[in-house]
Amino acid sequence: EGKAISTPLSVQGAVFARDSLAKAVYSALFDWLVAAVNKKSCGAASRSQSSVARFIGVLDIFGFEILAVNSFEQLCINYTNELLQEHFNEMVFESEVVLLQREGLDAVQIHLSDNGPRLRLLSTLFARLDDQQRNRLADDAVFLRSVKKASQEHPE
Repeated sequence: EGKAISTPLSVQGAVFARDSLAKAVYSALFDWLVAAVNKKSCGAASRSQSSVARFIGVLDIFGFEILAVNSFEQLCINYTNELLQEHFNEMVFESEVVLLQREGLDAVQIHLSDNGPRLRLLSTLFARLDDQQRNRLADDAVFLRSVKKASQEHPE
């Protein structure tokens, strides 16, 4: 008790230690958040639908990935893939239909699931998280208010 251990580090070592600590904190926060959402979601599902559990899934260009635990890094990967999928859908499907219609040809309307609102919400949350880590006066309460405001701006 009361002892301090000091380990001299090079600049590169200090940067690595800092980044490792930040990753561990974000990972723990993400795991806690997922557990809290699952607890609320599954608790409500178990009362209303005894044999069917609710889940949130985002299909990316490579399909669903079934992982026992998703990390913050996996969320970022899936988010990026979903942005690519949205761009792909716009460029390939939607623009092709417009082109066919312009040429007077019958175009089959393709109805794709629109994840735009979820992507905009995640974009907003990532931007606010980024702002928080840059602000020395930021704290959990400030970030929570920011997240609540973002969820009100994106009610979808």
